[in-house]
Amino acid sequence: MSLDTQQPAVTAPQRTKRELWLDRLLISLTILAWIALTGVFFWLVSQISQAVILLAIAALIAYAIYPLVEVLRRYIPKPIAITLVYLVVFGALVTLLYFVGLTLVHQLTSLIHYIQQQVNQDGNDQLKPVVDALGQFGITRDQINSGARGLATQLQGLLTNIVPVISNLFSVLLNTVLITLLSVYFLLSGPRATKWLRTQLPRRYSQTVNTVLDITGNVVGGYIRGTFLLATVISTLTGIGLFFIGVPYALLLAILAFVMEFIPVIGIYITGVAIFVLAITKSVPIAIIAVAFMLVMQLLENNVFAPRILGGSVGLNPILTIFAVFAGSERFGIAGAFFAAPVVGLIQALLQAYWKYWRTRHPEEFTEEDSDKTNKISLPEKASTIQKG
Repeated sequence: MSLDTQQPAVTAPQRTKRELWLDRLLISLTILAWIALTGVFFWLVSQISQAVILLAIAALIAYAIYPLVEVLRRYIPKPIAITLVYLVVFGALVTLLYFVGLTLVHQLTSLIHYIQQQVNQDGNDQLKPVVDALGQFGITRDQINSGARGLATQLQGLLTNIVPVISNLFSVLLNTVLITLLSVYFLLSGPRATKWLRTQLPRRYSQTVNTVLDITGNVVGGYIRGTFLLATVISTLTGIGLFFIGVPYALLLAILAFVMEFIPVIGIYITGVAIFVLAITKSVPIAIIAVAFMLVMQLLENNVFAPRILGGSVGLNPILTIFAVFAGSERFGIAGAFFAAPVVGLIQALLQAYWKYWRTRHPEEFTEEDSDKTNKISLPEKASTIQKG
C-alpha cells in the first residue's frame, strides 16, 4: 500500500469585486496625488524662478568647466586651478562679448537702414526678386512693404532694448558675481557632497543614488559641453559659407546660428528663415544657393557633428523637444527655452533607467525574450550606457 505524499496545490484566494475596485481606486488616487505634488512643486519653482535660473546657470557652468579643472589639478592645487580657469574663461568671454556686441549693434543698425531703404520708392528695383517670388503666392507689394516696416520697427525695438541692459550694469554685475560664487562653490564642495552621497547613505539607497548622479553628470555635463562646441563649429562654418556665397550680414547670421543651436529642433529653422530673407534681397540664385548650403549644413550636423560631439547625451524625441521648448519659454522666458532640453532630457534618462530597473525586478510581466534583454542591463549599468543613447 503506497502513500500519496503529494500535497494538494494551494490556490490563491479569489479577490472580490469590492477589493479589486478598492485597489484601482487607491492606484488612481496615488497617481492624482503625484500629479498634484508635481504641480505644486513647479508652482513653487515659478515663484522663485529668477533664483532657480541663477542656480541652474551656476551649476551648468561648474559642470562645463569641471573636466578642465581636474586636468589642471594634476599639476597645481585645486583652488589655483579653479582661479586660473575662471580668469581664462571670463577673460575670453568678456573679450568675445565686447567685439561681438559692437559688431551686433553695428550690423543691426545697418540692417535697419537697409530694410528702410528697400521699402522706399527708390529701392523698388533692388527688391524686385522678392516681389516677383512672393507675388506668385498672391502677396502684394503693399503687404511686403508693410511687413518690412514692421520688421524694421521690431529691430529698432531690439536695438533700443540693448541700451537699458547696458545701463543696468549694476544688476548684471551682481548676477554675474552671484553666478560665479555659486559655480565656484559647486566646484569646491560638489565633489565632496557627491562622494558623501555615494559612500555614506544606507546600502539600499546607494545604488539608486549612484545611478542618478551618474546619469545627471552624463546628460547635463555632456549636453552643455557638447552643445557649446557644436554651436561654435556650426556658427563658424555658417559664417564662412555665407560670406563666400555673398549673403549680406554673414557675421550677424553666424551669431544667430550660434545662439539658435541651444534651442533644439526649431532653432535651425529660425536661422534658415533669417538667412533666406536676407539672401533673397540680393538675388534669387544667391537665395537658392544659401538654402542649399543650409540643407548641407543640416545634414552634416545631424549625421557627422552631432553624433560625434553630443554622443546622444539627451536623445529627445523631436515632438517632445518642441513641446518642452515652448512650455519652458512660456513659463520662464528665453532662459526656459535654453534649459528645456537638458532638463527634460535628464527626466527622460532617469525614467528610462527606472523602467529598466523595474523590468528586471518584474520579469514575469514580460515575454522571455524581452526579459533576457532587460536582464543584461542592470540599473548601475544603465548609468554608464545612457550617454550612448
